[in-house]
Amino acid sequence: MVMTKNLFKSVGVACGLLIISGMSYQYYQTQKDLKAYQPVGRMVDVGGYKLHMIDSQVGKATVVIDSALGKTTLDWCLVQPEIAKFARVITYDRAGYGWSDVSSLPKTAENMAQQMHTMLHNAKIEPPYILVGDAFGGMNVQLFAALYPQEVAGLILMNPDWHHQSDVTMNPFLLYLTDLANYCGLLRVFELLPSVAKKAADKIAAYPSYLQNICKSQALTTPYIHAVVQESLLVATSLQQLQSHPIPVDTIRSIVIDGVQQPKIIMHAVQNMVHQLQMQS
Repeated sequence: MVMTKNLFKSVGVACGLLIISGMSYQYYQTQKDLKAYQPVGRMVDVGGYKLHMIDSQVGKATVVIDSALGKTTLDWCLVQPEIAKFARVITYDRAGYGWSDVSSLPKTAENMAQQMHTMLHNAKIEPPYILVGDAFGGMNVQLFAALYPQEVAGLILMNPDWHHQSDVTMNPFLLYLTDLANYCGLLRVFELLPSVAKKAADKIAAYPSYLQNICKSQALTTPYIHAVVQESLLVATSLQQLQSHPIPVDTIRSIVIDGVQQPKIIMHAVQNMVHQLQMQS
């Protein structure tokens, strides 16, 4: 009996030390990653914290893009330069993503739409806007259009039914477990496996080489994983908010893109929307 108690005690101590070591490792690496690269865009204060945005700055039409779950400004590096040839285009990192600061507000679509609105106005970017929402980001831009219809010229929704096809609305237990693994450094260790590292590298293989290391770094920070988990946990709430705020379809043009989004398809959709609005005016 004494030996059994001592064994359980030793195992408990060992597990405790592993958890503490993992948390320390994750904290140290996160701080190192956050300091390793400076923002490639500008930081905009939205009321006590800042959001990171990349703004092409020129163009008669203004296009604002909100990313899919887990995507950052850097994931638009192949699309943004193409749209910038005929319109001003803005991408941004939601709170906790990329270079953006953490926000204490619940990560619902309504809150994120209001944060986007504050960011654009504080950055002195005048409406009207053409809003592009990629999957999860589509909820945010639709809420934006419902809350501020006079500031929206058009909507482009990419894969708007993503929540019916995706596993992001998985069991909350698994999401909390993911967050715990994040804080304990297990996800960072998992990424060291050759097969996992290769899969992650393949996703960004077409990106400019100088951005690839930044993408890898940002994908493993504690605030980023926590933000993705919190957004996932509140998907149902965000969908309810969307249903309770109808968009004035009579005054706002919309284009829907289903399926896989290739850069050329996205660029052509935005170009088509810009052309429609120019013809209308």
